Amino acid sequence: MENIKNSLDFCAAGLHYKSAANRKDLAELLLQTASENTINTRHPRYPHFRQCIRQCEIIVKQPLAAENYHDTLKNIVDTWDILGDWTWTYRVLLDVCEMDKKICGL
Repeated sequence: MENIKNSLDFCAAGLHYKSAANRKDLAELLLQTASENTINTRHPRYPHFRQCIRQCEIIVKQPLAAENYHDTLKNIVDTWDILGDWTWTYRVLLDVCEMDKKICGL
């Protein structure tokens, strides 16, 4: 899991909100692992998650946030052709890694 987080950190560290790399494979891996637990709005990372998911929604011009982690990641993967080059996307993935207990436990 540490290698995945390091890769996501690298992608999220691009310049001018453009990702340093396009790693759809990581998003798909997280999607396979994500739980269907309701998104925890009391988690310390939730405000950052909301800010970043909102930026992604502006980019794709459609809602992406769902009630649970799995469906939110599915929406991101489904719009990857647009979102894959933006740092906001990788920040959402990093937040989900921290917030979803199923992914955190890897």
